[in-house]
Order: sequence, then structure tokens, then C-alpha cells
Amino acid sequence: MRKEKDIELCHQEDIDQLSTKDLFKQHFHICYLRGDGWKKGNHYVFCYPYLYLYAFHMFIIREIEKRGYSIDPLWKDACYRGIHHGYEISLMTYCDIDIPEHLYKEN
Repeated sequence: MRKEKDIELCHQEDIDQLSTKDLFKQHFHICYLRGDGWKKGNHYVFCYPYLYLYAFHMFIIREIEKRGYSIDPLWKDACYRGIHHGYEISLMTYCDIDIPEHLYKEN
């Protein structure tokens, strides 16, 4: 049986095709990766800047809101790292990195 943290991120172009249940699974998995799971394990997202994960999370959040649901607005802040970590201010911003159209080559 797979653990929740073993869920892989879907392809960006498939986000709107996910069931609501799977969409929320993606959201919760990304919340885990942004917070308690950051740099734990061998997940491919850790090879990329943290802002890539944040940008991908925004794709998921937009789809959730498009379907009429809402999430904790704290997750829309790039510096928010979850309930256990609060805020982590980084000197890196979107201006510092070139975010490609497809964030992760693995998905």
C-alpha cells in the first residue's frame, strides 16, 4: 500500500482532468512537500528551486478555486511553509529564476 507522501505530481496539462478527490490529493501532497516533507526523501522536486513547487501548487490551487472550493489562503504566500514551519523568508524571488513552461521534466 502506498503512503500519502509517495504520491507523484500529475502533469501540468492534466490538472483540469483530475477528479476532485485526486485534485485535493495533489494539494495535500504539495502542502506536505512544502512543509514537513521539504528535502526529506528522494523526491525529484528537491532537485529544483523551491519556487517551482510553489508555482506548481498555484496551478493546483487555481483549479480548486475554479471548481468552487477554497483552501487556506496562507498557501498562496510563497514564504508559507505550513503549520509547523510558519514562514521562511527567502532572498530568492521569481525575478531570480527562469520558471519554464513545464516546471518538472519528470511529469
